[in-house]
Amino acid sequence: MFKYISSRLLASVPIVLFVAIFVFLLSHLAPGDPAALIAGENATPEQIAQIRDRLHLDEPLVTQFGYWFSDILRFDLGNSIFSNRPVTELIAARLEPTLVLTSLTIVLTIFLAVPAGVIAAWKVNSTSDRSIMILSVLGFSVPAFLIGYANMYVFALKLGWFPVQGYANLSDGVLGTLRSVALPAFTITLVFWALVARITRAAMIEILQEGYTRTARAKGLSEGKVLFVHALKNAGVPISTVIGVGIAILISGVVVTESVFNIPGIGRLVVDAITQRDFPVVQGTMIFFSVVLIVVNLLVDLSYVLFDPRIRY
Repeated sequence: MFKYISSRLLASVPIVLFVAIFVFLLSHLAPGDPAALIAGENATPEQIAQIRDRLHLDEPLVTQFGYWFSDILRFDLGNSIFSNRPVTELIAARLEPTLVLTSLTIVLTIFLAVPAGVIAAWKVNSTSDRSIMILSVLGFSVPAFLIGYANMYVFALKLGWFPVQGYANLSDGVLGTLRSVALPAFTITLVFWALVARITRAAMIEILQEGYTRTARAKGLSEGKVLFVHALKNAGVPISTVIGVGIAILISGVVVTESVFNIPGIGRLVVDAITQRDFPVVQGTMIFFSVVLIVVNLLVDLSYVLFDPRIRY
């Protein structure tokens, strides 16, 4: 088990380095002078020169990366070109809305998608199975922004159950916060739910055909115990894997959904930074999201030990 965990931790190191190189090169892939692109069309030569000196753009590319990566290792993501505030400070200020939204989405997805997939596998080829699969195909096919606008029109404008846009801070009350993120969380859940439900169904269909599930039924165990104790635990590896993969989809959905519902989270920060061509903020947020994904996938790999005892040895 220690060897397995150590190998997964070591495997994350080159991934972090590759991501850092890719993010760093983004500002150099666009044609033209990066300093001029950052400064904008109306910038003076003095302003362009200041940006070039500030970002070490006169140095060789390898030297630039050395300066930038050494700052990253010190948790210094640089300063915003336009606000002149540290990028880490900007991310920290926007972290709460994104964290609440993603956490609520993951909880809703697990408690809705996994039971739906189990039921679809249990009642395979039935009306329930077909209905769940139709909903999952629709959820995965319809764009997130379209689902968001539809939910906003029905539940906010017509029924008035939720606010149209905005975010209520946790300091102002948990219920107000949950009410403000309910619609965007439900919007992303429909996309994430479709993926998890389909994989859960496929994994459970295979597990339910195994001999030990038939033995559990023959011993007189209830159908609930057979499904949710014996079968679901053995299907945990592919389900946890797809949840980890789905978090990448979730992050991209957060960027779109926060813009649609005007939530001041990190996704909205990314959109604003791209619009303003604020490359330090774009690079910093991409590094932040990449590290989050690497950590999540590492935790998913480590969770395999809980579902499959053979991995411990």
